[in-house]
Amino acid sequence: METIVGGISGRAIEVDEDHRLKTNAIAIQHGEIQTHFGHSYLASQSQITANSDTNMTVLSLLTDNEHEFNMFFHVSVTAAAWFRIYEGSVVVNNTGTASVTVYNRNRRSQNISSVWDTKKNPDSQGSIIYWDETDAAGANLTLAGTLIYQEQIGAGRTSASVSRSDDEFILKPDTVYAFVLANAIAAANTHNMILA
Repeated sequence: METIVGGISGRAIEVDEDHRLKTNAIAIQHGEIQTHFGHSYLASQSQITANSDTNMTVLSLLTDNEHEFNMFFHVSVTAAAWFRIYEGSVVVNNTGTASVTVYNRNRRSQNISSVWDTKKNPDSQGSIIYWDETDAAGANLTLAGTLIYQEQIGAGRTSASVSRSDDEFILKPDTVYAFVLANAIAAANTHNMILA
């Protein structure tokens, strides 16, 4: 029998071959707890860019001023590309290609992510902005602020957050973030991006 104490950890109770009770420690990871309590979210987008080394795919979001945001990423490409995260980018309201829904990973939960999409008027909670290669290259998105992460990803490769201790970002409140996949060579490139 397994018991979860305080939503974090507990003891597994077993009876051994001599009918004596024994306990074994169990632990539930923080991320799993967040998912079960309906506080874990995911957004994704894919795009095939044209044959150019300037084309990019961008997901941008505005954090609210009340919550702490723990962020992980998973990106993959079919041709060489740069993955960058900008903190404090500038997004003109009511622009971008499309809104992308941020899904609760616990599909039974009614909780909505506290990130904001400024493409809609008024701003919309629980979605983010997708920028295709044309819109991302326009004047409505400025990849300004602080470049907090960059990595070149080779053709047919993936880059992903692996562990909370090494790869998790805690995002600032009331700040625009831009997650960018930009072609490193002139090639049609499939960009896949997941933010969780």
